[in-house]
Formats: sequence, structure tokens, C-alpha cells
Amino acid sequence: MSFFTSTILALLASSGLLLGILLSFLAPDERLRGGKYFSLLQGALLIATIVLFGIALFQQQGIPFIFLGLVPLAFFLLGQAKKETLWKVIFTSATVLSMGAALFLLDGNGQLFVASMLFLYGLPAGTLLRHIPQP
Repeated sequence: MSFFTSTILALLASSGLLLGILLSFLAPDERLRGGKYFSLLQGALLIATIVLFGIALFQQQGIPFIFLGLVPLAFFLLGQAKKETLWKVIFTSATVLSMGAALFLLDGNGQLFVASMLFLYGLPAGTLLRHIPQP
């Protein structure tokens, strides 16, 4: 795909994070009750995205590029280790941006699959970014 198409695809894939934040404003009570499920979904989708990304990179680029899938995983783990909201926002954004930047290494179906998984990962990740106080 061309650079323009890859850029648009990366922006659309990253928009899941913004939609997740919007979702937390629209349904704050659901965020309170389902917070642990959003967290589980976020972790499961990140693992699925990294595995899919690794398989696509292995098929298209070879073995040395597989380790690029560990960069978003490192950002995710750093974000989980921090308790402050600002650090969570920074590391969650870095996770999504690193996966969006990695889309430029892929072509064809691999790029579309990883972009759709990244969009799905952004929904629970964005929802969990907003701190909602307990009633």
C-alpha cells in the first residue's frame, strides 16, 4: 500500500483510543461496574494484536523484525505498573502509536488485520484511561 493509505489506516486504527474515551463519558456507570472486564479485554486484545503482528511480520519481513512486537508490550507493561493517570495516558498512547507506526512495515492483509485489532484494543484502553470516582 502507498504511504498515504498506510497513514490513513494508522490514524483510523488509532481512533479506537479516542472512541474509548468518548465511551467512558457516555456510560460512566458501565465503566464502574465493568472495569475489571475492560482490563481483561484490554490485555487479551493486546496479546492477540502482538501475536498477529508477529506472525504477519515473520511472513513478510523475516525473523529480525519479530522483536518489534515487544516494544508495544513494554509500553503496556510500563503503563500497568504506574498508578498515576498521566503516566497511564502516556504509556497507553505510546502503545497505540508504536503499533500504528509498525503498520508501515506490513503490506496487504496483515496490515488490515493488525489495524482492526489495534482499533479494537483502543476501545477498552481508552475507556480505562478516564478516572471515575466511586459513588
